[in-house]
This record gives sequence, structure tokens and C-alpha cells, in this order.
Amino acid sequence: MGIREEPADAWLPDEDVLACMHAFGAPEKDINAVRARIEAQREALRGELNGADFPVWAENWDVVMAFQDVQTQWVRSSFSGQRMGLNYAGVNAWLDRFIRRTRRKNMFAGLQLMERAVLVADQELADKERR
Repeated sequence: MGIREEPADAWLPDEDVLACMHAFGAPEKDINAVRARIEAQREALRGELNGADFPVWAENWDVVMAFQDVQTQWVRSSFSGQRMGLNYAGVNAWLDRFIRRTRRKNMFAGLQLMERAVLVADQELADKERR
């Protein structure tokens, strides 16, 4: 097993980066470049949804994108393959790597909310199939 090197352009700025740039007096051209990169990221991620458009409030966007990133952390029943919940150790490792400490508690709460919604939807589908 080797070490995986991240691509040079893997840096994903967010609104916090813009706030820091403003606070430290970064040149406007640099701020605009980062703002353009954030918007490009959002457009690329929207394209990944395969045309399944749905409204997301701006204040929830980061949680929705984080939820997309932690989709590999589902724990499944060994018998049925049904989702049981997220592997919180893996989710917390992701949060530690990508989310500022001051935002982790709220981000985790948002991820738990989405986790519960998925589990409820899974149960509704299972109930519908049994009928």
C-alpha cells in the first residue's frame, strides 16, 4: 500500500477562506479569483447530481456537499445490506481533515439530520415494497 498524493489543485476554498481574505486585506483580484473558484466548484458539484435538481438553501449547501463526501461511511447490515447508519469514526476523521474546528459541531449535527432522513426514506421504501 503506497501513499496517495493529492493533486495540486485539490484545494477547495469555502466562504471561511473568503472571510479570512477580507479580514487580512487580501487584494480584491485574489478575492475575486477565490470567489470564482468556489462558484466553479459549486457548478461542478451540481453537475454531478445527474440532473436531479432540488432546492437547497444556501446556509445548508456545505452540509449537503459534506454529506456527499461521507457517503462511503455507511454501515450496512451483514444480512440484508440495509443501511444502519453512518460510521461516525470515519465521519469524524473526514470532519477533522476538511472542516474547521469551530464548524465541526454544527456540521456533524447537519450530517446526522441528513442521515436520519435517509434512514427514514429507506424504511418507507422497504415498507412500500412489502405491500
